[in-house]
Amino acid sequence: MATLMDLLEEKYGQQLRFEEGRVAWDKTLLLTLRKLGYDLKLEDYATRVILYKGDQRLGEIDYKVITIEDDEEMNDAYEVLLLDLSPFKV
Repeated sequence: MATLMDLLEEKYGQQLRFEEGRVAWDKTLLLTLRKLGYDLKLEDYATRVILYKGDQRLGEIDYKVITIEDDEEMNDAYEVLLLDLSPFKV
């Protein structure tokens, strides 16, 4: 059975940003997940990221924060959350 991460890499790999086996949380990811019926929510004072499908809570997502310093479009360094969606089956 395929995972959500496999699906995102296969169908949306050109649109999403993948690093270190994880996917970057940005507007494109949110819109893509919503199109597939999923949603991301922050809980516990924005310290936990939770994946939902409709009203069903699927579980907490492991994430890592990285700093991007060499982006041509941005003048200053910024942080990005990299989400591990591989534990979730589609």
